[in-house]
Amino acid sequence: MTCENQRMKRYFTYTDEKTDKFWSIDLIGETITIVYGKGHTLGVTHTKKMESAADAEREIEKMIRDKTKHGYRETVERVIEKFGQADFWTLIERAKTSSEDLESQVELLTEFLSQRSVDDIFEFRRIIDQQYVHSYSYELWGAAYLMNGGCTAEGFEHFRGWLIAKGRTVFQSALENPDNLAKYVQEDDDDFGEYEAEDMMYVAEKAFELKTGQAAEEFNDKNPRTPYPEISEDWDFEEEEEMQKRYPKLFKKFG
Repeated sequence: MTCENQRMKRYFTYTDEKTDKFWSIDLIGETITIVYGKGHTLGVTHTKKMESAADAEREIEKMIRDKTKHGYRETVERVIEKFGQADFWTLIERAKTSSEDLESQVELLTEFLSQRSVDDIFEFRRIIDQQYVHSYSYELWGAAYLMNGGCTAEGFEHFRGWLIAKGRTVFQSALENPDNLAKYVQEDDDDFGEYEAEDMMYVAEKAFELKTGQAAEEFNDKNPRTPYPEISEDWDFEEEEEMQKRYPKLFKKFG
């Protein structure tokens, strides 16, 4: 596997009286990750795997020439910022692009994270906890109930691990409207017969163990999990007509 010290990351901005945009490019081995968008937003992430590291470097130089030709200027300061949301989703996408199934994706994500600093591993844990909290809603739980043919509280955690592993685009689309998941899934495209990824919850702990040789308990003592908010049960998942009304696309696939 490629080590993190073989990484190259560059950050560019475009600013005028009406526009404030950014464009960053991240190379690790043969994998290129691009994040772009308006300033002060998370942006959109795209990941592309090239045939070789040399091909990836040539592709990057070509893209950078195009960006600078259109007025983008490199900003060195942003490269040394601490691990953040963009880095979090970049690791998710990189592992997803380099894996054949969900199980190997989680294993590869753990390996990639273990190559980062301990501070980055702590920050990854804080960010993934945020995603679990943000996605803790009764509306999304209903979608999980349909897709998995039932869903306990524990199963809903595992479902959200699967959702995070799908990447930022799918995750954010599901938060906006859980019924959007219908366009990203089919009844038979999951890896284990259920839309769940329990091990996503423990990526940071396992990466910490690989990095330091210390037990997960040491990690958890320093990084307690964020509690979930209280949510109201607004309808019964067993009410077929209500579920069909709220999730018409998902109900058509899974109802």
